[in-house]
Amino acid sequence: VTVTGEDGCAVEGEAITVELNKKSKKSINVFSENEVTDENGEAVFTVTAKKKGNAEITFEADGLITGLKVKVRK
Repeated sequence: VTVTGEDGCAVEGEAITVELNKKSKKSINVFSENEVTDENGEAVFTVTAKKKGNAEITFEADGLITGLKVKVRK
């Protein structure tokens, strides 16, 4: 996940949280639920498959929320 400010510059030190809905928890795991952006504005999360299906990961930073759709194929 990359966080940039209004001017397009990387935001360092921003806390990012992850949430999975109940359906998504059946298909994937996300390791770590919380990360902080580095000097490049990046925070890294590891996603692993549990079973075939569709999932959505929700990322939140400072009140801003975005989602990522994931399709698991085995």
